[in-house]
Amino acid sequence: MKMTPIIILLIIVVVGFFVFTLSNKQTNESGSVEINAPSAAKTNDPILIEIVLSAPKSDAFINTRFTDISLYYKLTAEKTYSMVKPFQASLSEKYQNTKNDRDYEQYNYFLPLYPAGTRGEIEYYVDVMFDGKLIHSEGTKKITLID
Repeated sequence: MKMTPIIILLIIVVVGFFVFTLSNKQTNESGSVEINAPSAAKTNDPILIEIVLSAPKSDAFINTRFTDISLYYKLTAEKTYSMVKPFQASLSEKYQNTKNDRDYEQYNYFLPLYPAGTRGEIEYYVDVMFDGKLIHSEGTKKITLID
């Protein structure tokens, strides 16, 4: 009879451990997209947008997990988006010093030059496939053009 509370407590601890382990594994294997872009840019200057992809605690190398990385952009007055493909870049210092930098990949985009006198904002968003599932950046981001 005295063993019953100990057995019940042991079962609760074991079940709790497995639930905690499984729930952490699912969140750690999700891919994420971090976008680094200026809030404003000068006309006639190239506009650099950096995308950092991550898949923390992944068993597979990240470069096999992300595909079809694209950035779509347009001036707010335009009706349709244009698309640019990125080029792979070296990881910025923020990620190079991480414990496991194989969990990160960085891509850079250069938007075309906008001539002096161009007014408005550039809207953009990013689409990425991660393990066959689409990741669409949340909301439309904007860069204000200034002369």
